[in-house]
Amino acid sequence: MLGMLPTALGWGQGAAPEQGLAVVILGGIFWSALLSTNLIPALYLYFRNKKTPVIEADPAG
Repeated sequence: MLGMLPTALGWGQGAAPEQGLAVVILGGIFWSALLSTNLIPALYLYFRNKKTPVIEADPAG
């Protein structure tokens, strides 16, 4: 991620054409890390604690 930072900021020769792509890549890496470490576990815990209705079988058959 840090290796893409100079390109995203436009430092160095020839960085201007790749600057937009570098910003998109850094944004994708940031959001995927944020979602995978925070949102996905929270959703897992939320849906794991949901009680599903149990349908009891008729003992008479």
